[in-house]
Amino acid sequence: MTTRILSARQSEDGRWTAMFTLVPGARGNELTLSLGSQCACERDITLEELKSGLAGIGTGDLFAASPHGLAGTPWEQFLVCLNGSMEQYGIHDCIDKAHFLAQVAVESDSLRTTAEYRNRDGSYPSKWQRYSGGVEYHGRGLIQLTHDHNYRKYSRHAGVDYVATPELVASELQVAVDSACWFWRHGSAWGDLSPRARSNDFIWITMGVNGGFNHHHQRKQHLQSLARSLRVSACEVHQEAVFEQYRFEDSALSRTRNGPRYWRNQLGGRDAI
Repeated sequence: MTTRILSARQSEDGRWTAMFTLVPGARGNELTLSLGSQCACERDITLEELKSGLAGIGTGDLFAASPHGLAGTPWEQFLVCLNGSMEQYGIHDCIDKAHFLAQVAVESDSLRTTAEYRNRDGSYPSKWQRYSGGVEYHGRGLIQLTHDHNYRKYSRHAGVDYVATPELVASELQVAVDSACWFWRHGSAWGDLSPRARSNDFIWITMGVNGGFNHHHQRKQHLQSLARSLRVSACEVHQEAVFEQYRFEDSALSRTRNGPRYWRNQLGGRDAI
């Protein structure tokens, strides 16, 4: 008689699987129970996983620095929007979610804001004058939707005129989250970022979100924490992924026309981050 799996049951949140197995032995058959952890592929992430993965940013009030009415948003409400939008945009793999949330954590200043900050005196930062369309189209949403042409593209997708009402991208939680997921899949000048996340190309992703490599150390720290929290090492597909160091020569960005120049301009002679 061979070993037989009699049944397997998954916990309601998808994080654990209990498996009952009949194992033949010298004294007859033995019924064994094994309990295994599951990665975050193809399921909602839990509040515990989110807070654990973003432990470096604390667990206080969300968007506390936002002047747009979202200060004090409950974590539970944020999680519902987040899981819904990731599902809608096909951000399904555990490693994709880890990369996405790591970039969100930095772009939103550790979930403190849904819009770029003004100067301390309330004036516009000088760089806003260089944004296409002017200062009204500064960064908003969890991944800082910027420039009028990007607001226009997102408006066509959403069926709402955010070119005329750009402040809604920062003041409505669902839009702040949705715009970030849209950008991840459809808005970046460097293309759909989900395939890059599934191949663990942190360098390409950071360029695709930031347009450079600002705060790459913090982005990678968040990624490492989220990879642990979302149990990427338990994933049947992505368990071999390593998050310690990323060499430029291993990134697809190194094989693009302008990628090497962007890397040298910001990081000089470094060969990895």
